[in-house]
Amino acid sequence: MSRKAVLQERRTSSSFGTNDEKMHPIHFINERKELLADLMNMGLEEPEAIMYLGLLHIGPVTVGNLAIKLGLDRGKMYRSLTKLRNYGLVATSFSNPVIVTPTEPSKALDTIIEKKRDELHSMKKLSEKVITNLKSHKKEIKVSDTSTFSVLQSRPIIYNRIGRILDDSKSNLIYIVTTTNDIAKMYYTSMPEKILSAKKNDVTIRVITEDKPTKVISEMIKRLNASEVRVGVLPSKGRMIVEMDKQIVMSESSEDLADSGNSDVAIHTNSPEIVQNMFSLCEYLWNNSKEFVEI
Repeated sequence: MSRKAVLQERRTSSSFGTNDEKMHPIHFINERKELLADLMNMGLEEPEAIMYLGLLHIGPVTVGNLAIKLGLDRGKMYRSLTKLRNYGLVATSFSNPVIVTPTEPSKALDTIIEKKRDELHSMKKLSEKVITNLKSHKKEIKVSDTSTFSVLQSRPIIYNRIGRILDDSKSNLIYIVTTTNDIAKMYYTSMPEKILSAKKNDVTIRVITEDKPTKVISEMIKRLNASEVRVGVLPSKGRMIVEMDKQIVMSESSEDLADSGNSDVAIHTNSPEIVQNMFSLCEYLWNNSKEFVEI
């Protein structure tokens, strides 16, 4: 690095102020876990979300100094910087060293939403062509009564399967047993609309969750649009969706708010024995829970 660049880096570093110099990377991340989770649910990877939050907290800064402040690998940060720039979340200077400036949050998120909207539009147009081509290769298969079993990987895929159960339900009762944290994540998906649609098709949606909702979570529970909600002691930190006499989705615990959901795993089966056993458990939990009261 040239002498001029070193001086520029020092000038940039000296502009942070006392509080930023004492910023602890682990504390910074832990104090913003929920916000990080929200950004990751919008499509950012964890390093990108941390980097953007760090920039908003610190202000314009060189990549080197930002890496030190946040405790991130400098080489990886350059890769994250490229993605953030492509998303329109940051702007970079022509100076040496490069100064990175965060985009104002409302403009930044509008850019992400517009990008996702364009991707969805492209996928819809492509899907019409792909579906037509796939149908020409489809072989007629007799429907079997054999029970099926599948493993679902990642939260978006699990939520998509739950959404399909709600859309296609032939039963008159579905149980959703899950934590308040999971309800908070569901709230930001199409789940409330799908639950409302299922109710219009005369399907009763019963939600059982923990008896410790905050005011914010309480509002999310209300807006989930379930037919009935009760709170009590859950058998685990996972989630369980049971359609009476039909099928079940069961997930392991995924309690980390900053988790992007890629490690979330669930099983989906229509095994009559498993479905009946889990439905009986839901009935037991329902009868031993109390009515949810909005805070």
